[in-house]
Amino acid sequence: MFVKICGFTDPANVAAVCGGDDPPDAIGLNFWDGSKRFVGRQDGALGTGPTMKAALPDGVSVWGVFVNMGVRWITDYLPGLDAVQFHGDESPHATANVRKYLRDGQAVRAWRVRGSLDPLVSHLEAAKQAGSTPDRILLDAAIPGAYGGTGAKLDWHALRGELDRVGDALPPVILAGGLTPENVAEAIRIVRPWGVDVAGGVESAPGIKDPAKVAAFCDAARGAL
Repeated sequence: MFVKICGFTDPANVAAVCGGDDPPDAIGLNFWDGSKRFVGRQDGALGTGPTMKAALPDGVSVWGVFVNMGVRWITDYLPGLDAVQFHGDESPHATANVRKYLRDGQAVRAWRVRGSLDPLVSHLEAAKQAGSTPDRILLDAAIPGAYGGTGAKLDWHALRGELDRVGDALPPVILAGGLTPENVAEAIRIVRPWGVDVAGGVESAPGIKDPAKVAAFCDAARGAL
């Protein structure tokens, strides 16, 4: 089970959390200045990717989270990043536009679920027509005016039904939204995602992760199935 811990802001915290025997597979850095986990307040944003990468053991990837930022600006942040996660209202063309700069990196599309997954399927079809589809889809709860990190949960049973209905129309799915060490195993057993993503559910303060909570989350997620 792929595990991503999102919203780090401090390299020392990254090293403390990810330096154990069973680190997460990826960490996320939030480059949206509307987030309480915006890395630019702690570190000059353009230097954040390499700084965080240097604090990680081999094998842990760094994902940059962007909200409605133009591709021309995103390219300035790419050094040190292994994936670009679109978490706003980006058009279906965004994946194709950024793909040419990613080299071996991945493009990930976050989608705030509002019941039916049909709008997401249509978005992916348009992305394919534009030249490139995302490598992964991250499904999060839809809260008006918010772009993730709210702690709100999806209806896992309803989501599983939607995933069954759309079949193979989606790339591998990462589940987000209100996950904690206490509920992630249940969420995985119901939704059966490819991976899981957490921010606030493992924090001691916004942007500061609790090493014990992260370890418990990773153990629960990887032991769920």
